[in-house]
Amino acid sequence: PEDSLFSETIISLVICKSRSWLQRDRWKGGSIPFIKIGSHCCYRKRDILSWINQHNIHHSTSEYQG
Repeated sequence: PEDSLFSETIISLVICKSRSWLQRDRWKGGSIPFIKIGSHCCYRKRDILSWINQHNIHHSTSEYQG
């Protein structure tokens, strides 16, 4: 379901970023919305999919402009 919640550990694997990257992203006012439940930060599936879809798809590393 689109409202499924995932831990930062799972999301870091899905988006190929470190947990510390996610923590810095939240601290800076991040680009990926999150939910705080007690001391845990969780991410909704729909928010992660939206974040992924905002990025360009490349077919070759020579296309990547950084």
